[in-house]
Amino acid sequence: QELGRYRAVGLKIIRYSPLEEKIPNYAGNDALIRFYEDEELFSGWTGERQQVMTIAQSYKKRSEYLNFPLFEKITTGFSVKVIGTGNEDLGGLWTGPRSYYELIDELRRTRVYLYTGGTIPAPYTMAFVEAFIMGIPIVAIGNKLRGHRAFPWPNYEIPDIIATGVNGYVSDNIDELRSYIQMLLDDGELAKRIGDAGRKTAVQLFGKSTRMREWSDFLRRL
Repeated sequence: QELGRYRAVGLKIIRYSPLEEKIPNYAGNDALIRFYEDEELFSGWTGERQQVMTIAQSYKKRSEYLNFPLFEKITTGFSVKVIGTGNEDLGGLWTGPRSYYELIDELRRTRVYLYTGGTIPAPYTMAFVEAFIMGIPIVAIGNKLRGHRAFPWPNYEIPDIIATGVNGYVSDNIDELRSYIQMLLDDGELAKRIGDAGRKTAVQLFGKSTRMREWSDFLRRL
């Protein structure tokens, strides 16, 4: 509602997901430009470390909005690492502080990325973009597991981006999610095929060069 008032007198609004149109009292947009990452820098996935990883800040403290309990259930028994600040309370799950380039290296070498929905109600997050464009195969929770009572409108885009068994895996069943992780850990060729397909989708949606053109076009119209 506040944005609508300012838009009426000249404010320009750039959205980063089509699902933002579902927000109650949606104030409209002047452009849709997704988040981006450098597809040249985030490249060269190898996946030799048979581990599961995720990126999250203060994962346990922000549990309700990051679905940390689901992460624990899904990863029980697997070799797991969590990267991100504010995770000292995770004990051995936390890798400790990591620089930007160390983060890239972790993504490049790790076999599977588990996405528990990012920060509710964001349709997607930069952590997802970074993993997806790196080419690490992603296993993600679905709409039902990700839902939150405080945000009843559609606000999670991952099931629209990932086709299970094609460019990643999405499910609302914990046992299925665990089975997908196990398959990818056991089968390096499958992991590469899924990761390569995911990266192709990611470059189309989140690649830096395309987003730069979109920003340039938008700014030129002002």
